[in-house]
Parts: sequence; C-alpha cells; structure tokens
Amino acid sequence: TVGGKALTPNTVNVTDITDDSHGAEYNGGKQIEIMFTDLKATAKAAGVELTKDSEVIVEYSATVNEDAVIGGAGNPNKSLVVYQKDVNDGDGLGETPEDEVWAFTYQLDTTKVDSADPETKLRDAQFRLYNSDKSKSAKIENGKISAWVDGDAGTVITTPEGGIFNIAGLDADTYYLKEIKAPAGYNLPTGDDAYFKFVIAASLTVGDDGKGKIESLTITPGKAQAADGDIPTGKVSMNIENTSGSTLPETGGIGTVIFTVVGLLVMAGAAGGFVWRRKQNS
Repeated sequence: TVGGKALTPNTVNVTDITDDSHGAEYNGGKQIEIMFTDLKATAKAAGVELTKDSEVIVEYSATVNEDAVIGGAGNPNKSLVVYQKDVNDGDGLGETPEDEVWAFTYQLDTTKVDSADPETKLRDAQFRLYNSDKSKSAKIENGKISAWVDGDAGTVITTPEGGIFNIAGLDADTYYLKEIKAPAGYNLPTGDDAYFKFVIAASLTVGDDGKGKIESLTITPGKAQAADGDIPTGKVSMNIENTSGSTLPETGGIGTVIFTVVGLLVMAGAAGGFVWRRKQNS
C-alpha cells in the first residue's frame, strides 16, 4: 500500500527453494516474489502520488499448515524489499534488511484413564476440541488441526486402544476438550464438568545464532499444577479421568422421591400384613 491505498503488482512469482541459499531451514519451502516495474506509475494510476515522504508498506501473512514443524526449530518466514530508484539505472538496486519471524506450534498428547486406577487406559471415549471462549471447535485431519469452525462442527475424536490420542498444530493458548461420550461402564461428565480446560504456555526468545527458539514450554491441565513439555518435539501431555459406575440421583431430586415413596409403600405393606396376621391369630 501507498498512502493507505492498495496497489496491484505487475507480476507475482512463486518458486520452490531447492538449496540452502536462504538457510537450511528454508530448503524445501517457497519463495514469493511480488514485482512492481514502476511503483510511481502504478500509484499514480490508483490515484496516489508517490513522493519522498510517502510510506510504502508491504504486508504479508503466512498460515501454519499441516506441513509445519512441531516444536523444535519452528517455522521461519522472512521478507525484504529490493528497490531501484531509477528504472533506467540497471545497477542502482538497493535492499532493506531482512525481516524474519519464527512461528512455533505444539502437540497435545492426552491419555484417558480410570480415576481410581490411572494405569487403566480407556478406549472409546469421544471428545471435541474448543478454543478459549468455546465458540469454535477444531477440524482435525491426520492428527493435525486443519481449521477452526463455528460451534460443534469440529471433528469428533475417539480414544483408541491404549487410551492415548494426539492433536498437533496448537498455539500457546487456552483450550477445552469436551467429553461427549464416556467409555462403556463410566459416567459422562455433564454441564461445565464436561469441558476439560488446559492451558499451553511457551516462552520464546532469539538465540545467539539469530534464530527463534522455545525457552520454556508448559501445560496446566484443569486445576492441576503446570507440567513441563518436551521442547525438541513441542509435545505436552496430560491425563483425563473417568469415574466408573452408575450416577446416583442428586439429594432431593426426583430419584430420591421415587425411592422414598417405594420405601413407604413397602413399609405400609409390611405393617398391613402384620396387623392382618394378628387378627387371624386372635
């Protein structure tokens, strides 16, 4: 943009990076070249005058996708502007310093266990993953988050044999796993208890080599203490418990009323039988 006006480039070229010329971490990535052959003329055609005091802003965004590196070295992006003051001067090229940023993403390993015996791993529990305000749920493909969608349209995760499931592509943020189906013989949490809160926190810094790195990585599951994650793999882990057995009626609830009425009828029947037998004996 120039003066807040978006300008259309003359060409956009996307090429594969097949060597280490930009750094080994960029090998296998993409290079995007956006070209204006005469920026002043392009701005004028858009109704903006380009002067020595104009602000030329180049803005880009990059999405962490299913090919992202989890933890470890992270995912770098860098950009620079190459410019030529005079289009007639072939040797008058200059360039700005590179602007480099590092994006990191993490993996959650969750184990579904019996509350009385955490060594017992539970299969066939079902969950959805929600964002920090529970307004969106995650679509998950091949174990990685591919999108966030409104409401309950996200992927249903079923715990396999061994009770462990993995979700990759998480940012440092607050999330909720909602249990929507309990394993056979176990109680399904309801209400707010159905949402299991966890917080992933990471501290990032720049190393002596100028590259971004993870300084610390933790997860805080529910009301438990924070636990360290594994920085090289970007993995954090936690357990979610299920309680076995039937759910008893709440105190004062309709179940208690039914049991009380049945109890009184049994007692009344027993008392009636006792009186009848005494009359027969007399």
